[in-house]
Amino acid sequence: MSEGKGKFIVTYSGFRYRMGKHFVSILIILCIPVFTNAQRVLYSPFIGDADNVRFEVIGKAGNYYWVQKSKKKNKGKKIVTPWIDDKDPGFDIYDQRMNLVKTVTTSFSDTILKEYFVAGTAHMDQLVFTKQKDSTVVLLNRYSDNGEKDSVASLICSFPFNMSGNDFLLVRSQDKNKLLLLGFETVPDTAMKLHSFLFDKNWTLLNHQLIQNPHFTQPFIQYDFIDYPLEHFTNCPLKLANNGEWLMLSSTMVNQGSLLFHFTDTSSRFEMRTIRVPKNSSIQDVCLSLNNEKREVMAGVLSQYRSPLAKSVRMLQYSLDTCNILYDTIYKFNTIAATKTTSKTKFEEYFMTVPDKGFLLLKEYGRPYGEKYSAEDLQKEEEVRYASNSTIQSNRNDYTRYNHLAGTKELYDRGDLSMYYFSASGKDSCWSGIINKEQSGELTNGNLSYVFLPSDDKLFFLYNSFHQQDEIGSSTILDVNGNPLNEGLVYWNIRSTLLFQRARQISDKEIAVPYERNARNGFAIVKL
Repeated sequence: MSEGKGKFIVTYSGFRYRMGKHFVSILIILCIPVFTNAQRVLYSPFIGDADNVRFEVIGKAGNYYWVQKSKKKNKGKKIVTPWIDDKDPGFDIYDQRMNLVKTVTTSFSDTILKEYFVAGTAHMDQLVFTKQKDSTVVLLNRYSDNGEKDSVASLICSFPFNMSGNDFLLVRSQDKNKLLLLGFETVPDTAMKLHSFLFDKNWTLLNHQLIQNPHFTQPFIQYDFIDYPLEHFTNCPLKLANNGEWLMLSSTMVNQGSLLFHFTDTSSRFEMRTIRVPKNSSIQDVCLSLNNEKREVMAGVLSQYRSPLAKSVRMLQYSLDTCNILYDTIYKFNTIAATKTTSKTKFEEYFMTVPDKGFLLLKEYGRPYGEKYSAEDLQKEEEVRYASNSTIQSNRNDYTRYNHLAGTKELYDRGDLSMYYFSASGKDSCWSGIINKEQSGELTNGNLSYVFLPSDDKLFFLYNSFHQQDEIGSSTILDVNGNPLNEGLVYWNIRSTLLFQRARQISDKEIAVPYERNARNGFAIVKL
């Protein structure tokens, strides 16, 4: 995933066991001046080892953190479906001090297609999608925040046909008072059918619509068997307003570009706007950002030309009240030095929203093309890294900002993170930057090794780094104009490796990050 001198307040559970004789990081933190906007990091006890235990933080209900956990079955054999093929599935529930307070056992049946977990202020809701003979039903299990089951499973809705687990999307409004469940039904030789169910936070059905239109395509797929609602802060092409209106940005089957759909009321009526992209280009990614107070939406479409380095970003602002486009512009740029058309290094890209401000393209670079790596070479790298506690490739420890969007280098080092900011209004300027940090990541994980989180007009970048040969969590903090803040770079030493590539944002200001130490795993909660 991808999400100065300030202060990180480090809170440990099981303090004596984990700290041992290492008091250096605490002394460093005590020497840092106190800031009002401090960050806190909470660490769970060890949950298990990666070879035998699977776990995932599913969210925070009330004052409790919930973790889905199971034991991997048939060690050494291929696991066809995570969770379903495991043994002893259940939930571990932790309080705010990371003390384990309850374990809840559960089970999976062969008829279950998918599960959603929805964390609320007083409950943890589990939606279970099961297949019947000629239909698909959705059952609700509601638990209190501390793990007590409130009632037996209840039926909240059904679909009159068989679906797969990938045919659903669940989205929640910013105030968490409404939820929208969508089902996309592919019909041979005719237009797709869209089933929509609008609920309040207690799963009372407010509206149900069935709409068929030749322009509909599913804009996003939630592949995982266990998944979560798309939230206000999620980077995705689907948003639900607090009043029940909702928006969807999807590709068009006819024209070159994307279609913005605005479903305005409880009827089947909707508005549709076309967002075209330049000729000879193809869409790479799309994002939506919703402002409930202004009742405006930002839509961004990232496209690339024949060379994946040459790109454009088309963005517009749309009014929910007038159904008019307020602002429309396009940015064209190259992510490498202007005289080059091909990259010499592998890379991974993410297109992200900066709420109410604009969009950000993050591009992290990997190994140079042409390097031949066998499985044995990769294993050897991991063994060297583990034995020496150092990265394979070190980068200069700095951040540089540029007043333009063009790429500035021909060859990047592994771990370099380039960023390109696109303003959603004519009032702010665009900029680019690059983080060259001595940092590390999981070599076998294709996700960004940086976590990116926009919050309160600040851009937080979290990642693994090194300080005097110790692996630590560190951060770079920018303002929305790309300027590094005086809060600078803060280190916290936890004697563990934070696996930022597996991080998941669980609330507006909280991120769950698994950690690893001596082949044992747990999780950390980073609070802004």
